[in-house]
Amino acid sequence: MIGGLIQEHPLKLKPGNQQQYLQLPPVEPMHISKNKKMQIMDPLQAVKEVFPSQPHQPQDIHNCQKTLSAQELQRINAGPKLIDFGSIYVKSTEHQTFWIRNETAQAIFVQLRTGEPQLIGTNGQAQVIQPGRQAGFTITLCSQQLLNFQTFVKYVINYQHEFIFEVKATIEPVKLTLSKNKIKLVFSDDNVRLFYLYNGSWSSRRRRSSS
Repeated sequence: MIGGLIQEHPLKLKPGNQQQYLQLPPVEPMHISKNKKMQIMDPLQAVKEVFPSQPHQPQDIHNCQKTLSAQELQRINAGPKLIDFGSIYVKSTEHQTFWIRNETAQAIFVQLRTGEPQLIGTNGQAQVIQPGRQAGFTITLCSQQLLNFQTFVKYVINYQHEFIFEVKATIEPVKLTLSKNKIKLVFSDDNVRLFYLYNGSWSSRRRRSSS
């Protein structure tokens, strides 16, 4: 596009009756990170760096509100698409990480939206991700009841491009498995409490040492 007008690319046809194709001009490649360490999207890897929650530079403020093209959105890699916690105990807390890598030529603004009470501990703070950088969002799961948990978490890019990924887990009761048939419990005198029934009510006091 030149001066607000679309630049024309003439179609060159070969003589004869052969079928003709239109060849478009090559697209200029966008910024791609060469840091191979940023390519890893392991959900079990903890987040080591959290980026700012708001843009500060004028250019970043503009870019973080920009509508992205389909080609630009393809340069944003997110994953994993499924975070599977497997089997976890009820009332226990587990963490996994959802990653977003920005391979566009400008900063992007990303925020998570969760509504399930089991994910209330999830870090939903927005992050401004610069070109060639990868941000992690900690997904925290804790359930107070037994269930087969499954939900979809929404992440939004630049306030307008919405996508989802799946989170699931099987919440099981706590199981106590003893490795021995006979267990001997030993208490010191200081750790023994005596219980008394007095006037129809129970009371307790710690037994004094004989020494």
